[in-house]
Amino acid sequence: QGMKEEALWAGTRDYTPMLCAPIALEYLRDWRSPDGKGKTVQEHNREGVVAAAQMLSEAWGTEIAQPVETMTSMAMVQLPHKLEVNDKPGEPGGGIRDILREKYGVEAAIGNFGKETGNFVRLSHAVYNAPSDFDRLRDAVLEITATANAV
Repeated sequence: QGMKEEALWAGTRDYTPMLCAPIALEYLRDWRSPDGKGKTVQEHNREGVVAAAQMLSEAWGTEIAQPVETMTSMAMVQLPHKLEVNDKPGEPGGGIRDILREKYGVEAAIGNFGKETGNFVRLSHAVYNAPSDFDRLRDAVLEITATANAV
């Protein structure tokens, strides 16, 4: 039909996402936490990420990058000071992120923000996360740090 006619159609020709959006939004609006306390998605995720950030910073002896009252479903926690991190934010490949994924089955956004700022992990909490997910991250980072320092 020609470039002009073909380019007029934005995106895909599959209407499924548009048809599913109202139901997905309704689901998120009506979802309540499985703990029986009736928390919304937002409340559940905020509570989970705050608990995870506090637990990790305490276990690693580091700081949380932002005030707790500013957290929604994401947070940044400084990694242990002794852990050598070469991962660059937003650049996949190599480093601690790959070790976490390949050896421990943990997916985490890791970044080295320079010597003065430090190394951080970005936490993200969703309805499918459980506290054990963050326990696995904690234990993996502690093990990697201990192994690296033993060499």
